[in-house]
Amino acid sequence: MTPIQFDRLILHPGSPKTGTSGLQNFLFRKRDALRDLGYLYPMSGIDVESGTAKGHHAIALAIDPNASEPSEHLRAMLEALRAEIAAAPDKTVILSSEEFFHAQRMEVFKHYLQPASCQIYVSLRPQYEVMNANYYTQVTHNRIKNPPEAYFNSMKLGLKFPEIMTVFAQFTHNTDVKLRVFERGSPVRKSPIEDFLTVMGIDLSYDPEDNIVEHPTLPAVATLFLRWLNDVGVSQTDFFEVFQDLHKMRPSLSKQTYTMSPDYMRTVVERFERDNIWLRQNFGDGASEPLFQTPEYPDAELWEQEVGRDLAAVQHKFLKQLCTMAESGKSR
Repeated sequence: MTPIQFDRLILHPGSPKTGTSGLQNFLFRKRDALRDLGYLYPMSGIDVESGTAKGHHAIALAIDPNASEPSEHLRAMLEALRAEIAAAPDKTVILSSEEFFHAQRMEVFKHYLQPASCQIYVSLRPQYEVMNANYYTQVTHNRIKNPPEAYFNSMKLGLKFPEIMTVFAQFTHNTDVKLRVFERGSPVRKSPIEDFLTVMGIDLSYDPEDNIVEHPTLPAVATLFLRWLNDVGVSQTDFFEVFQDLHKMRPSLSKQTYTMSPDYMRTVVERFERDNIWLRQNFGDGASEPLFQTPEYPDAELWEQEVGRDLAAVQHKFLKQLCTMAESGKSR
């Protein structure tokens, strides 16, 4: 198909687990205000009925890296996008989806879009945090049954930050990649929406209440309890009811968030050290040090007491805790 040509693109591909849903929801709700400021947040590729996160996931997910031509479904969305851009030729186009954080998809996507200039806003989170947060999402949204380390062993093979950053940098002949480090204490971690607006120079008013966190991570023992519900085949209705109740109980639950053990965390940090040095040298301040700070590792003995590797013991202990809390509530 003929590429879509236009002046300027702002692309936000995440990465995943860096406040993407909150930002997409904000951009969707503010699309009229953005248009008044000279920006187009297109409706093409957004599944309006899918919930609160209004990113362009449908376009990204429809890209088949192995196909020589776009599918009819993808072609229809791209033609709708072309029409929206043609109707607003003076606007800067903003596209957002963490599903664009995929080297092979982006290699294909750049043949469909040809902006004269492109800015790519990328947030990267420490790999061990991405793995831990994504395990929670997979347990609660995709109902996986995998024990933590089995999931982590498979996921770390796909965390190729240098590869995807290189593809981003080559998206057009005039591409500027804005790399943000999503870790504790950083501006983007404190307020993903505000950081995006500031870094991209978008003069749009922002209220902290606009930051809707769609997927807050539950503590580790609660996550492992939900994994057990998947394992025993609890229905989706019952699972969701327990899921909601656990979020209500969050203040009274253990504060330990890592299903990943401290020693496994160390192996992840060591595995990606060279990648993270390369990222800082090529997309950061140029220093020959890792992009991310040294983690504050959980106390190993305390982690074993509060979480541990014995999943059956975790489930038994947590179920007993829930029963005690229920009895306490009845006696009031």
